[in-house]
Amino acid sequence: EPFALPADAIRIVGLDWGYAVPWCGLWIWQGRLDFDDYSPEFIRRVVYREAYEAGLTDPEQAEKLHEMTPLAERVDAYPADPSMWTPRTTGKRAISTADVYKDLGIRLSKGENDRITGKRRVHEALDLLPDGKPGLLIFENCRNLIRTLPALPYDDTRVEDVDTDAEDHAYDALRYGLSYKPVKKVPPKEA
Repeated sequence: EPFALPADAIRIVGLDWGYAVPWCGLWIWQGRLDFDDYSPEFIRRVVYREAYEAGLTDPEQAEKLHEMTPLAERVDAYPADPSMWTPRTTGKRAISTADVYKDLGIRLSKGENDRITGKRRVHEALDLLPDGKPGLLIFENCRNLIRTLPALPYDDTRVEDVDTDAEDHAYDALRYGLSYKPVKKVPPKEA
Protein backbone atom coordinates (compact mmCIF):
# COMPACT_ATOMS: atom_id res chain seq x y z
CA GLU A 1 0.00 0.00 0.00
CA PRO A 2 1.42 3.46 -0.85
CA PHE A 3 2.94 5.53 1.96
CA ALA A 4 4.68 8.90 2.13
CA LEU A 5 8.26 8.81 0.87
CA PRO A 6 10.90 11.16 2.29
CA ALA A 7 11.76 13.95 -0.15
CA ASP A 8 15.52 13.88 0.48
CA ALA A 9 16.47 10.81 -1.54
CA ILE A 10 17.25 9.83 -5.10
CA ARG A 11 14.31 9.55 -7.49
CA ILE A 12 14.72 8.07 -10.92
CA VAL A 13 12.45 7.00 -13.77
CA GLY A 14 13.48 3.79 -15.54
CA LEU A 15 12.19 3.69 -19.13
CA ASP A 16 11.58 0.91 -21.63
CA TRP A 17 10.66 2.11 -25.11
CA GLY A 18 7.71 0.74 -27.05
CA TYR A 19 5.07 1.85 -29.51
CA ALA A 20 3.21 -1.22 -30.83
CA VAL A 21 4.04 -2.92 -27.53
CA PRO A 22 3.72 -0.97 -24.29
CA TRP A 23 6.16 1.78 -23.38
CA CYS A 24 6.85 1.69 -19.64
CA GLY A 25 8.12 4.23 -17.12
CA LEU A 26 8.72 3.32 -13.47
CA TRP A 27 9.37 5.98 -10.83
CA ILE A 28 11.83 4.56 -8.31
CA TRP A 29 12.69 6.12 -4.95
CA GLN A 30 16.06 5.11 -3.50
CA GLY A 31 17.17 5.77 0.07
CA ARG A 32 16.47 4.91 3.69
CA LEU A 33 13.02 4.86 5.23
CA ASP A 34 12.03 5.77 8.79
CA PHE A 35 11.63 2.09 9.67
CA ASP A 36 15.08 1.21 8.32
CA ASP A 37 17.35 0.64 11.31
CA TYR A 38 20.39 -0.89 9.67
CA SER A 39 23.71 0.23 8.25
CA PRO A 40 23.76 3.06 5.72
CA GLU A 41 25.41 0.87 3.06
CA PHE A 42 22.03 -0.85 2.61
CA ILE A 43 19.49 1.06 0.58
CA ARG A 44 15.85 0.39 -0.05
CA ARG A 45 14.17 1.05 -3.38
CA VAL A 46 10.48 1.75 -3.80
CA VAL A 47 8.68 1.64 -7.17
CA TYR A 48 5.95 4.18 -6.47
CA ARG A 49 4.46 5.14 -9.85
CA GLU A 50 4.00 3.47 -13.23
CA ALA A 51 3.22 4.54 -16.80
CA TYR A 52 2.38 1.68 -19.14
CA GLU A 53 0.78 2.29 -22.51
CA ALA A 54 1.04 1.28 -26.16
CA GLY A 55 0.51 3.56 -29.15
CA LEU A 56 2.23 6.68 -27.77
CA THR A 57 4.60 8.63 -30.01
CA ASP A 58 7.91 9.83 -28.58
CA PRO A 59 6.56 13.34 -27.84
CA GLU A 60 3.46 11.81 -26.21
CA GLN A 61 5.65 9.62 -24.01
CA ALA A 62 7.69 12.62 -22.85
CA GLU A 63 4.49 14.59 -22.21
CA LYS A 64 3.09 11.67 -20.17
CA LEU A 65 6.22 11.76 -17.98
CA HIS A 66 5.70 15.50 -17.39
CA GLU A 67 1.99 14.99 -16.63
CA MET A 68 2.63 12.20 -14.13
CA THR A 69 5.49 13.91 -12.28
CA PRO A 70 4.31 16.62 -9.86
CA LEU A 71 6.07 19.97 -10.33
CA ALA A 72 7.54 19.83 -6.82
CA GLU A 73 9.04 16.38 -7.39
CA ARG A 74 12.68 16.31 -8.46
CA VAL A 75 13.72 13.43 -10.76
CA ASP A 76 17.48 12.86 -10.59
CA ALA A 77 17.86 10.64 -13.66
CA TYR A 78 16.01 8.89 -16.46
CA PRO A 79 17.98 5.68 -17.20
CA ALA A 80 16.48 4.38 -20.42
CA ASP A 81 16.43 1.65 -23.01
CA PRO A 82 19.61 2.11 -25.15
CA SER A 83 17.50 1.64 -28.30
CA MET A 84 16.16 5.13 -27.62
CA TRP A 85 19.44 6.52 -29.04
CA THR A 86 18.99 4.81 -32.43
CA PRO A 87 18.65 7.59 -35.02
CA ARG A 88 15.93 7.49 -37.64
CA THR A 89 15.60 9.82 -40.58
CA THR A 90 12.82 12.38 -40.39
CA GLY A 91 12.87 14.50 -43.51
CA LYS A 92 16.47 15.62 -43.92
CA ARG A 93 17.40 15.14 -40.25
CA ALA A 94 18.42 12.00 -38.34
CA ILE A 95 16.85 12.12 -34.87
CA SER A 96 16.52 9.65 -32.02
CA THR A 97 13.90 9.20 -29.31
CA ALA A 98 16.48 10.52 -26.83
CA ASP A 99 16.75 13.70 -28.96
CA VAL A 100 12.95 14.14 -28.91
CA TYR A 101 12.84 13.72 -25.13
CA LYS A 102 15.73 16.19 -24.71
CA ASP A 103 13.93 18.76 -26.88
CA LEU A 104 10.96 18.36 -24.53
CA GLY A 105 13.03 18.88 -21.36
CA ILE A 106 13.87 15.30 -20.36
CA ARG A 107 17.52 14.30 -20.51
CA LEU A 108 17.87 10.53 -20.68
CA SER A 109 20.90 8.46 -19.68
CA LYS A 110 21.59 5.06 -21.22
CA GLY A 111 20.52 2.23 -18.98
CA GLU A 112 22.80 -0.78 -18.65
CA ASN A 113 21.69 -3.17 -21.39
CA ASP A 114 23.49 -6.35 -20.30
CA ARG A 115 20.49 -8.55 -19.59
CA ILE A 116 22.25 -10.98 -17.23
CA THR A 117 23.71 -8.14 -15.12
CA GLY A 118 20.26 -6.53 -15.10
CA LYS A 119 18.62 -9.75 -13.95
CA ARG A 120 21.16 -10.01 -11.13
CA ARG A 121 20.33 -6.44 -10.09
CA VAL A 122 16.62 -7.26 -9.96
CA HIS A 123 17.29 -10.38 -7.86
CA GLU A 124 19.63 -8.46 -5.53
CA ALA A 125 17.04 -5.69 -5.10
CA LEU A 126 14.41 -8.28 -4.17
CA ASP A 127 16.68 -9.86 -1.52
CA LEU A 128 15.81 -9.33 2.10
CA LEU A 129 17.78 -6.65 3.91
CA PRO A 130 18.99 -7.12 7.50
CA ASP A 131 15.65 -5.83 8.83
CA GLY A 132 13.90 -8.81 7.18
CA LYS A 133 12.07 -6.71 4.59
CA PRO A 134 12.80 -6.82 0.84
CA GLY A 135 15.19 -4.27 -0.59
CA LEU A 136 12.61 -3.51 -3.28
CA LEU A 137 9.06 -2.48 -2.42
CA ILE A 138 6.41 -1.95 -5.11
CA PHE A 139 3.35 0.20 -4.50
CA GLU A 140 0.05 -1.48 -5.40
CA ASN A 141 -0.69 1.18 -8.05
CA CYS A 142 2.13 -0.29 -10.19
CA ARG A 143 -0.25 -2.95 -11.48
CA ASN A 144 1.61 -4.00 -14.62
CA LEU A 145 4.92 -4.54 -12.83
CA ILE A 146 3.11 -6.55 -10.13
CA ARG A 147 1.21 -8.53 -12.77
CA THR A 148 4.11 -9.32 -15.10
CA LEU A 149 7.24 -9.64 -12.91
CA PRO A 150 6.35 -12.92 -11.18
CA ALA A 151 4.95 -14.37 -14.43
CA LEU A 152 8.12 -13.89 -16.53
CA PRO A 153 9.36 -17.24 -17.87
CA TYR A 154 13.03 -18.06 -18.30
CA ASP A 155 14.46 -18.14 -21.81
CA ASP A 156 14.78 -21.71 -23.15
CA THR A 157 18.24 -21.13 -24.65
CA ARG A 158 19.69 -18.38 -22.42
CA VAL A 159 18.57 -19.97 -19.17
CA GLU A 160 19.99 -17.14 -17.03
CA ASP A 161 17.74 -14.61 -18.81
CA VAL A 162 14.00 -14.08 -19.03
CA ASP A 163 12.16 -14.85 -22.25
CA THR A 164 12.23 -11.60 -24.24
CA ASP A 165 9.15 -12.71 -26.19
CA ALA A 166 7.17 -12.53 -22.94
CA GLU A 167 5.63 -9.31 -21.61
CA ASP A 168 8.88 -7.91 -20.18
CA HIS A 169 8.34 -4.16 -20.59
CA ALA A 170 7.92 -3.30 -16.89
CA TYR A 171 10.75 -5.70 -16.03
CA ASP A 172 13.04 -3.94 -18.53
CA ALA A 173 12.10 -0.50 -17.15
CA LEU A 174 12.93 -1.82 -13.66
CA ARG A 175 16.21 -3.27 -14.93
CA TYR A 176 17.21 0.07 -16.47
CA GLY A 177 16.14 1.94 -13.34
CA LEU A 178 18.20 -0.33 -11.09
CA SER A 179 21.25 0.22 -13.33
CA TYR A 180 21.45 3.87 -12.26
CA LYS A 181 24.39 4.64 -10.02
CA PRO A 182 24.56 8.14 -8.54
CA VAL A 183 27.71 10.03 -9.42
CA LYS A 184 29.80 10.72 -6.34
CA LYS A 185 31.00 14.29 -6.24
CA VAL A 186 34.69 14.52 -5.50
CA PRO A 187 35.56 17.51 -3.34
CA PRO A 188 38.11 19.86 -4.93
CA LYS A 189 41.71 19.51 -3.75
CA GLU A 190 42.95 22.25 -1.52
CA ALA A 191 45.74 24.34 -2.98
